[in-house]
Formats: sequence, structure tokens, C-alpha cells
Amino acid sequence: MTCTAFRMNSLLPVLLAIALSLSAPSRAQAQSGTWSALAGSASTPIPLREYGAIFDRENQRYIIFCGFSNSTGPYVLFNDVWELSVAGAPTWSHLTVAAGPVPGERHSPQWGYDAARNRVLMFGGYGRHYPGDPFAYLNDIWELSLNGTPQWTELQPAGQAPSGRLAGAAVFDPLRQRFVGFGGTVGLPVDTWVLNLRGEANWQPLPVGGTSPKGGYGMTSVYDAREDRMLIFGGSTNANYYGANNDVWELDLHGLPTWKQVVTTGTPPMARRSGTAIFDPLRNRMVIYGGFDAVIGSDLFLGDTWALDFNGPPTWAQLTPSGTSPVGRDVAAAVYDAIHDRMIFYGGWSGSAMLGDTQFLNWSGSSADATMIPAASATSNSAHLSWDVQAATGTHAAVYRRTVGGVWSALAEAEANASGRIVYDDASVQPGNQYSYMAVVASQRGETFGGETSVQVPTTTGVNPGLSAEFALSGVTPNPAIQRMSVSFVLSSAAPASLELLDVTGRRMMGREVGALGAGSHRIDITTAGQFPPGLYFLRLSQAGRVASGRVTIAGVR
Repeated sequence: MTCTAFRMNSLLPVLLAIALSLSAPSRAQAQSGTWSALAGSASTPIPLREYGAIFDRENQRYIIFCGFSNSTGPYVLFNDVWELSVAGAPTWSHLTVAAGPVPGERHSPQWGYDAARNRVLMFGGYGRHYPGDPFAYLNDIWELSLNGTPQWTELQPAGQAPSGRLAGAAVFDPLRQRFVGFGGTVGLPVDTWVLNLRGEANWQPLPVGGTSPKGGYGMTSVYDAREDRMLIFGGSTNANYYGANNDVWELDLHGLPTWKQVVTTGTPPMARRSGTAIFDPLRNRMVIYGGFDAVIGSDLFLGDTWALDFNGPPTWAQLTPSGTSPVGRDVAAAVYDAIHDRMIFYGGWSGSAMLGDTQFLNWSGSSADATMIPAASATSNSAHLSWDVQAATGTHAAVYRRTVGGVWSALAEAEANASGRIVYDDASVQPGNQYSYMAVVASQRGETFGGETSVQVPTTTGVNPGLSAEFALSGVTPNPAIQRMSVSFVLSSAAPASLELLDVTGRRMMGREVGALGAGSHRIDITTAGQFPPGLYFLRLSQAGRVASGRVTIAGVR
């Protein structure tokens, strides 16, 4: 028996090592993912390459537009718009745009997506300005509104537009509501351009620090919300067909935008151009796929997948997804579907054929949006906003504002403090007007908008400055409260004050100190879902010996 026990004990480390070696591939596989393809159907785009693509997270759809194909002729350009809905079983449909002016057929534009206004921005490319125009390197700018029936509108920004080009890098900067681009061809421009979209669109010179990348085309570009930067990878080394690099550059968009080459560790991917990439915010990494090696006599159209991990020193690693690998290709456009944790792309060029397949690289992880609980108040000359933020992945933030019936516009950059709070005072308000506000932060799903709240700016007409403001608990909406409630109240001064939620037995379920909001009308939002059992409750506002109370019913979540 003693001898048997000794042998079993000596085997335990071996068995443990075997167990760990067996489990390691599954962990690695979760990071590498699994390839899958959409089964063919009658309703799909034609085989296509060099198109633009965005992902509309709110409506869970992959949208592609424009592009180039030879399936109906030797050189045919398009200005069609297609949608792959992924809210349920992935399904392609052709989007009919509203009547009116439309951009001419083109390929290789630069593009971005303004989630606050649910619109695509498209710059340049090669093709026709309007349908029927001669071919040219374009520098026009178009907006595709995705609210209701999609509609194209050509923007006419003030200022000097960048020169016409194709296949440059671009991202949409959600913290400043601007479209930022670099490079491309013809002429290998090295300007870093910006289209400011706050209010009326206008081209702006973008002063940048650091040494910028060399001119080129066919680089991939992604936006990293956590670090507030554009990342580009690879691209050509000149204006010719051959020649590529595997450099990584970042444009830090915070403060003075600054270019810097990213120093990486690990074995990097081979040099290439015209690949595709996404930023994976759940794992804090850039994932690239495919591209063209641009080597004379080689002419490889690549089908490999790599990740540049930013958790520590930026480190390259080749991914080894399971499933059937797609055929190698270039000039496809991938997006990241944060809800389903996967990369999606369509078509491209294999080197011998136009492709018309829809590919998914699935990681199937769980992620969460950041939550932003707002509080707002106003005096006649200022609106005071704050958000308590949870589950953000970075500190960079921004505040958006709109008037009644207006559109969302970025108002100011902000930073979350150590406790996760964003505070902003808007001194540009007008007495008597109502404004809505929301914030945007980085999360496991990329940039996240939320925490919408409204304030009514009081007027000064008829106010006797010798009289103090009223003290009142003005109301609760909605009542019954299902997921959250907004509590409106008026404080007479900046003296300490509390807002409490009591159950029917008088037990204190929640309390907030609100005196710091100061004299005037205020509104705070309180999340009720999962926080309080359904039932009847009482709200109590107290300040300087005065008490106001009201009833609220909290219902279960629908």
C-alpha cells in the first residue's frame, strides 16, 4: 500500500501537466477564434472588392457601399449600398436609397461612421463624382444618413479639401466628431487631414507632432477608443504596384495629434498592403487578415490572421483559427461585431477571381457596454452635468449636446476621474432653452454613447435676486418606474441636502447627497432595474430643516 501511494503521488505532477497541456489549446483557440462562412443565398451582393464598410452596432448590421467588380464586365464600378443584418440569422438585403443626388460609382474611398448621428462619411476614391461623369481621383465628401430610408447628401464643407486620392487610411474620431485621414495615392500625399463635423462641416488643417509615416497606400486603419488613437499597419512603400511594409504607426488624437511608430515585439507578419483589420476592444488588440505581399515574382494573396496585443508591450502573434480558412485575398473591408464578438468581411480579390463570400471569425466572448448614470442641473447661465461611469476601459471621454429637434454635436472633451465620474459645466447655454446631453466613453465594445439627460435652463425674467429659490420635490418620471426613473427637484441653496428612497416600512433603500448641486432646478437619473424589489416607495428630499416627499412605484423589468 505504501509503495502504491508513493507511485500515485509521483504521478500527480505528470497528470496535472497533461491536463494543462490539453486545456491550453482551448484557451488559445478562444483567442484565435473559429472561421465560418455564410451559406449562399439568392440575395447577396455581386462579387466585389475595394468597397467601403461600417458596422451599425445599434441596429446590428454590416453595411457595404460602392466598390469594383468584373463580374458584369471588364471594369465596372458601383455605388450600391448593401446591408447584412446580424440581429438574427445573418441576411443580406439591397438597400434602396431615397431619391435625390447620389455619389458616382467608385472604388477605394476613405470612410468613417458617425454613430451619434447614424451616418456614413465617404471621401474620395477613384471613379465618378456623379453618375455619368468621367473617371477621376476624387476629393468629394458624401454623407449617407441611415435614419429611416437611407439618403445620400453631398457635403460642401468650408475650407480647402485634401487632394483627390484612393486607398488611404481613415477613422472617425467620436470624441471630437471629426473624420481623420492620411495618405493614399495618387502622388503619395503625406498630409493628415480632418473634416470637422461639429455643426456645419468644415475642412481644417490638422497640426501634428512627431514624424509622420512615409507616403503610401493600402494600409489598414482602425480606431482604438481606449487609447484614443488611430492605428495603421502595412501599406505600400511607393506609388507602384510592388513594394510593401509591415510597420505599425499610431496617431494619438488626444491634445496635439502626434504620430509615432509603434515598437513591437514577437515575430511580425510579413510585409503587405491592401489587407484588412479590426480593433478587438474586448481583448485590447488589433487583428489583421490577408493582403497582398507586393513582391515581384511572388504575388501572394495572403490568408493569414495576426493579432497585435496591447496588454503590455505591443506583441505580435499569429492566430490559428479552427474551421475552414477563407481563400487568401486583398481589398476586403472588415468590421467588428461587438455584440457577437466576431470579425465580418465580404468578398475581395484572390489574385485570379472576384470573391463573393461572407466570412466570420468568431471568438464568442461576453462583453458589456459601459453604463453612465447622469445628473443635471442648470442656472440661467450654466448647465452642470455629471455622469457616474461604470465598466469603462479608459478615462478619455466626450460630452455631446443637442437642442430640441436638433442633431447631436460634440461639445467638449472630458476625462473620467479616479472614481469614474465625468463632470462638465456648459456655459454656452441660453436662458429659457432646453438641452439634451450624453457622454461617450471607451468600453469592451468600443466607443459607447449613453447617459442621455436633459435640462431646462431657467430665465432671469421677473426674478427678485433678494428672494431665495423655491424648495420642492417636483416629480418622478416614469411612474411606475421600470428600469430607471428621473427625479426632478428644486433646492433653495447650496446647503447640505439629501434625496432618499424609503420603502413602506420606512427603511432607507438609497440616499444621495445633492446639496452640492446648488440652488435651482435639478434632475437626476436613478437605475431601478435589479436594484430595488417591485413595490411602493417614498422619495424624501431634505435641506435645512425642510422636507418634501412623494410616492413612486417601482415595477419589475419588462
